[in-house]
Amino acid sequence: MFFGAVALYVAAIFVLSHISGSFFQDFGLKIWDKLIHAVEYLPVGFLLTGWLANWKRPPRGRLFLIVVVFAMVLVLGALDETHQFFVPGRTASVGDLLADVVGGTLGAMIGLVVFNRWRS
Repeated sequence: MFFGAVALYVAAIFVLSHISGSFFQDFGLKIWDKLIHAVEYLPVGFLLTGWLANWKRPPRGRLFLIVVVFAMVLVLGALDETHQFFVPGRTASVGDLLADVVGGTLGAMIGLVVFNRWRS
């Protein structure tokens, strides 16, 4: 269940990333760019945590789970930023990638709390 949700959500992010940057600038979203990136990737971290926590043999330890999700969000964010580099009107930025990772890691931490309570 969680893998499908992760796949669909990440696919939606990549579809939105393919929209020209001028479309978003018309709405004045440039000011909130980093916050948007963090909020956009928060569910990615949450869903990845749910997916990993529900494996038959989930990763041992909370810190290890956070590190695994961190790495996965880093790769997904880097792929998204690389993709945006080739989209007219969009730019790739390390700052955006960092915001993605912060949001995803925060989502993973929230996921740990939620899924630990859910299992209890």
